[in-house]
Amino acid sequence: SEERQGVRTRRDAPSDSRLPYGCQSVDDEDIAMVLGVLRSKWLTTGPQVRAFEQQFAGAPPHQRDIDALDRVIDDPPDEQRAPGELERELRGDRIKRPRQIEANGEGRSGTQQIVAVVERHPDPGRARRGVDPAVDRRHLAEYLSFRVVHAPRTLVRDVRQLEAAHWLILEESKLDTRRYWQLEYCPPGTARPRDADAIAELQEAMDRSVARRLMDGAPAALYLSGGLGSTAIAASARTLHKQLPSFTLGFQDDPHPELPFAGRVASLLGLDHHEVIVGSADLAGAFDRLIPALGHPVGNPAALLQLLLAEHVGQSARVVLSGDGSVELFGGRFLDSVARDLRIATRLAKLPRPLRRTATWLPGARGPVQRLTTRPDTYGLDLGLGGSDLFSTAEREGLLAHPELVRPDVRHDVLEPFYRDLDTDPLNAVLNATLRSWLCEDALTRADRTSAEAGLDARFPLLDRDLLTLAASLPGRFKVRRVGGSVHTRWPLRAMLKGVLPPPLVNRPKRWMPAPMDAWLRGPGRIFLEERVRRLRRNPDGLWNVAAIDRLKAGL
Repeated sequence: SEERQGVRTRRDAPSDSRLPYGCQSVDDEDIAMVLGVLRSKWLTTGPQVRAFEQQFAGAPPHQRDIDALDRVIDDPPDEQRAPGELERELRGDRIKRPRQIEANGEGRSGTQQIVAVVERHPDPGRARRGVDPAVDRRHLAEYLSFRVVHAPRTLVRDVRQLEAAHWLILEESKLDTRRYWQLEYCPPGTARPRDADAIAELQEAMDRSVARRLMDGAPAALYLSGGLGSTAIAASARTLHKQLPSFTLGFQDDPHPELPFAGRVASLLGLDHHEVIVGSADLAGAFDRLIPALGHPVGNPAALLQLLLAEHVGQSARVVLSGDGSVELFGGRFLDSVARDLRIATRLAKLPRPLRRTATWLPGARGPVQRLTTRPDTYGLDLGLGGSDLFSTAEREGLLAHPELVRPDVRHDVLEPFYRDLDTDPLNAVLNATLRSWLCEDALTRADRTSAEAGLDARFPLLDRDLLTLAASLPGRFKVRRVGGSVHTRWPLRAMLKGVLPPPLVNRPKRWMPAPMDAWLRGPGRIFLEERVRRLRRNPDGLWNVAAIDRLKAGL
């Protein structure tokens, strides 16, 4: 976890060898610090990380505990120092958010603003040498397309992030990264397991995962959306005789409220349920708290509501369980159309080429032609599937002032590493890209950082290693089933909840967190919108087509 940062100091080490752990310099103070973290029972970003960041950002370089790191990077290469004097390994969580790292090598977790490294740096000369606070124009198209910039990149020039499941290794003057864990998916053609066996194994893994995250006895609660993921967690907690209080957020005047569904689930499971209703004034007041909490730009407005929910839950709990991960492991509502079109594309691929395009116009061949004629083995990458898809190439051409910023192939460029060397079926390949983009860079960033800002330790039972491994071992077609003429995704979770919830609740479509921003910006948030648009229209860096910004505003 981010609380447990492995630090190894080596002295008088040969330059061509690596010393075993037994030769590391570990004193009583080091041991006491580790024990203090372990006894704190925080699994994710906790007060130790926040205190470290504040000290690191505010202290002069010569007072920092990691001033040796500065020397390794900044001192002349001919300085007399024993080879291998310093090695530091900073670990990012297996699936969760990675740590952010300046190009000059300083490690920071994501709970602080990355630009604060520059704004608060006490040594302006050092800031000029190492960090440029300007926007990195190369990654604007990525942000506009995905709503995030994926690690190791950021929107700030000369600032990088450590990718999830990677070590950052600094040895002598060389900075490097190394992957320490990777999710392995089942190969193509894997036989579908017996339903009863697979579901029983998943249920056992779920129960173990929930038990692990409640074993410290800290006051715990549950984010309950009424969806399959959070409901499965609540059902496992009940099996373990853990009755967690549940919390659901709603927005005033929401035309499609989720509260009744979550309330019905809570009633059936006997939960102490709480409904948190927020309005326009709450949104306006949360903006200034949200931006530093997120640490860097994440263009998902649901983060506002998550912060408000976390602040409410934090008044009575220290640990909160979240159902994030169910969509990325078992498929969300987007996967039903992907599975349907992929099935047609697989059949069309067997036809002679002249017949393929003609066949797309036959009855039953629904969907754009490209979705039906794309090769099955490269299906997800060729269609740019994975993560949010916000501004299209044409929309970026209108919005950005310079053609070279548009990057028509940005989705392919960003997603290609997620599909590369992945030996699995097309549906699992799409889920992996969604996990690597949407889950790691967007959903978990929001859930983890908003909860940490409210003093909550957010824990994610569906992202337990055993559950991840089991889910990845299942072929994609096991996760999608046709029921009554319609395609149902996340079938394993639905099967686990059979007998726990009535069919209408188990089989209802997935809904996301309320999206009240449009109505708010048109009404009470109009002043806020006007101020932000004014800032964009100043356009000091010449990034935007101001007329396009005006059109976006007028379209609300």
